[in-house]
This record gives sequence, structure tokens and C-alpha cells, in this order.
Amino acid sequence: MVPAIYGIYLAIAVSEPTTDAFKDITYVGLFLACIILTPAFLVFLFLPVAWFVMAPVHFWRSHINGAPFVVGDRVRILTGPYRDQISDVYEVWGHRNQLRVDLDSEARSKVGDVFSFTEVCRDISP
Repeated sequence: MVPAIYGIYLAIAVSEPTTDAFKDITYVGLFLACIILTPAFLVFLFLPVAWFVMAPVHFWRSHINGAPFVVGDRVRILTGPYRDQISDVYEVWGHRNQLRVDLDSEARSKVGDVFSFTEVCRDISP
């Protein structure tokens, strides 16, 4: 959303529209094309930048929550319908940064017991 807003601002700032310019149909067409295409271009431009910024933040957040997890760890679920429930880890998918926790049989059959490392934290209560 931010790149789109910035793109619209950039298109308007560069073209410096005036009321006389909008009387020319070619200018209006080019102006509308800039308003539409610049945000789309900036979104694709910011995707690689966002990857390099957000990936380390995601990795750091999972380590604050107690990752890497192992089978048998007790974790507190932070999101979703099972929020604040404490459960045991019974399977870890380290390559996907996900784990499965021991909930009810319905959650297990519907794979509703899969959580990202950032959606749980290690429970340290006695």
C-alpha cells in the first residue's frame, strides 16, 4: 500500500499537472497511465527490498519466541482460535519454520495444529 501511495505522489510530482494541461487529451491519457503504472512498478521494485528487510526480522522474532523448537517442548500459542493454550510440540518442520502441537483430534485431522515459529513461544512456566 505504501509503494502505491508513494507511486501516485511521484507520478503527480514529476508531471506537475496544471489545469491547462488537462485540456489536452494526450496529456490526460499519459497522466492516467502514470498514475496507474507507477504504483504497480514500485510494488515490484519494493518486493526484493522488503524480502531483505523482513526476512531477518522474521528470523529474529522466531528466536525471541524460543526457536529452534524440538519435539517435546511446551509452547504457548499466540494466535488463532487456540490463543493462550499451552501444548506440547510433537513434530517440527525446521526447513519451513513450522511445528505441530498436540491439540484435539479435529485440529490434527484438519492440520489446524500447524503453527509458524512466530505464532508460538516457548512456555517457561513451571
